Amino acid sequence: MHLLHRHYLVQRTDKIFYFFYLNKNQEIQYNIYSDNNILLKKVKLIEEIITDFAVTIDTYNQIHLIYMNKSGILNYCIGLDGNWKHKIITHLDVKFNNYRYFSLLVDTNYTHIFYTKSSLLNKTIASIEHMYWNEDNLNKTIITTYITGKYPSPYQMDIDSIGNIHLIYKVFYKSNHQLFYNKFNIFNKKWGDGEIISDLQDENSHPNILIDRKDNLHLVWCIITNNNFILNYKKKTDVVNVKSTWSNLRALSSVNSNNISPILLNEGSTIKILSKQNNGINEIISDDYGLSWKSGSNPNYKGSNIIAIKYASNNNAENKSSKFKCLYGEIKNNINIFSINLFKKNSPENIIDIANNVSNTHHFIAKTDENDKANLDKLIYNIENHIKVLSGELDKLFEIKKMLEKKTSNPEISKNCPIIP
Repeated sequence: MHLLHRHYLVQRTDKIFYFFYLNKNQEIQYNIYSDNNILLKKVKLIEEIITDFAVTIDTYNQIHLIYMNKSGILNYCIGLDGNWKHKIITHLDVKFNNYRYFSLLVDTNYTHIFYTKSSLLNKTIASIEHMYWNEDNLNKTIITTYITGKYPSPYQMDIDSIGNIHLIYKVFYKSNHQLFYNKFNIFNKKWGDGEIISDLQDENSHPNILIDRKDNLHLVWCIITNNNFILNYKKKTDVVNVKSTWSNLRALSSVNSNNISPILLNEGSTIKILSKQNNGINEIISDDYGLSWKSGSNPNYKGSNIIAIKYASNNNAENKSSKFKCLYGEIKNNINIFSINLFKKNSPENIIDIANNVSNTHHFIAKTDENDKANLDKLIYNIENHIKVLSGELDKLFEIKKMLEKKTSNPEISKNCPIIP
């Protein structure tokens, strides 16, 4: 089972959450949740049958959404505080081609859309296509054309700190499926040549990538041996450096463990891998950015309706130290995400308490012996966390100031979303 992104969770700077999904009629609907995880409202956004869609959020709290209907019309929507503007981007030729796995990426300078395209006459050959634009130019390119094999799967991508886009995709090569890597250089606006990064003797599937806040690219995937799925891992350190290289392959599970559909999370200095195992979600973690791995504090999460959720956040405090692209959990009347807590509270009273503790630090040290060093470490950790929170609040104020300087809170879509010829 591959991760098909039909569920999207978006967090705004005010910690309000929007959960997008297709209802039973294949229409786009979203739920709004408060910062203390209470369902506030359900909204039906698109009242027609949708074949695919993607969602993200920009730094101005605007939610961006693309969707394709049965006729092949690709639409672009921008929403802010419940007000949505819609525009047709282009008409795709669904009579002769199959379009799937849409992805949407909005950074400081460009809006990017990705998707795969295959002919209905020959579904085993596909191409990954990329269109991107700013206020001045629109560009469209074919990244690669490849043989998908009998069971096509989604590509995986992430962006580094300077705007380069990194792509992993599965190709049927010679006698089995291999993983290929490619990179979009933000400076010359060109894709490189794809390179094989898996072992040719292995059957490979279910790749997932994440670039952490230190610009290390982590890759986890499955190798299939005698119908058993084994987790494997590679790392590419400091990907903004042109001399960055891949680490050696490392197996993270045993032959009979059968872990599938892995995802990567970066929470502080910890890298987590969650994967499906039997009827639950297995967790392993690394506290040294992928050098060593161990079982997590809760190695097996259970649920009655576990789903994979694509995640995008405009929470500045969260984004400074952590990164979550995809999550596992259950969402109904409240949001239950496995392994991480999206509803952390940092009240002013807590910050005052920390400040009072700091003012008495000299007294604390005078009474502290060697066995109490852990208490001091905990105090330092709490102070550092609250500094991050305050820094995040300052960033929010600066963003508001930028918005006021632009004298607009909801720019026209026509400036950001030209019609594709």
